[in-house]
Amino acid sequence: MGRRRDVRRGVEHLLRVLGEDVDVIVSSLEAQRVRGTPKDPADCALARYLNAAIGGDPAVSLVRVWKYSVHVHLTSRYRRPLVVPLSDGLVQFIVAFDSDCLPRLVAHYDDRGPGRECESWQIGAAAVVPCARAGRQVALALDRVSTVLSTDPR
Repeated sequence: MGRRRDVRRGVEHLLRVLGEDVDVIVSSLEAQRVRGTPKDPADCALARYLNAAIGGDPAVSLVRVWKYSVHVHLTSRYRRPLVVPLSDGLVQFIVAFDSDCLPRLVAHYDDRGPGRECESWQIGAAAVVPCARAGRQVALALDRVSTVLSTDPR
């Protein structure tokens, strides 16, 4: 039980250190040269950051970042993954990253070509995340989290 608690506290600390604002999170990850693959829970920028920090721990076998939580799979065979919820700022970051609006954090972005343009959409009156591509804005509806969770496995 104590090891799970230690891993949870470590993940919570690492997430707090990144910051609460999308711009701060992007700056933190860029400063550490973290890159990832959008829409890949085990290889996104945040998962790579966490893997670099706690992946060497023998108790940790896999880290996956979903839209609203981090799942840390421990080496114990009969344990469910440790689930750490993400703050609103980190959820906004995940949505922007998975929408391909943060090309500076995408691994091998230059090889992928221009990709699709970020679209502006509005689901409700919620926080607005600056999109790195063409200065557009991506509106995020945090007030509809439960609806999205029921239809989106990520």
